[in-house]
Amino acid sequence: MKTSKGVKKVFVYGTLKEGGFYSVRFDGNRVSSVEAVITGASLYSTADGLFPAMKLEGVGVVKGEVHEYKAFARTIRRIDQIEGYRPDDPERSLYIRRVVEAETASGKEQVYAYTYNESVKKSDKVKSGIWNI
Repeated sequence: MKTSKGVKKVFVYGTLKEGGFYSVRFDGNRVSSVEAVITGASLYSTADGLFPAMKLEGVGVVKGEVHEYKAFARTIRRIDQIEGYRPDDPERSLYIRRVVEAETASGKEQVYAYTYNESVKKSDKVKSGIWNI
């Protein structure tokens, strides 16, 4: 999946959130960050609790942030690398970049989000929908 025309923001819910491990790589490029939720999703803990994984399933809510970046095309390619997303082979990717609807205080908008492409255990579900950084 290449970038979709008009989508210029990314929903982040883990290590890319402000203050997260990978966030500092984008601090100088981030234009804005607002709190947001994805409805109809579940959050899981993976890699012995090191990384979060969102699945688009159920009636749950995943809470995160919507980020807007300068030089969006270059930035999204860098995020693809972090997330193990292969635009030319999505099915073999660790995470898949998708267009989803996120809700912020100012309303709903179409954004990119990365969903986990591996299986998860129900026991690893993060019931709050919030990944603490």
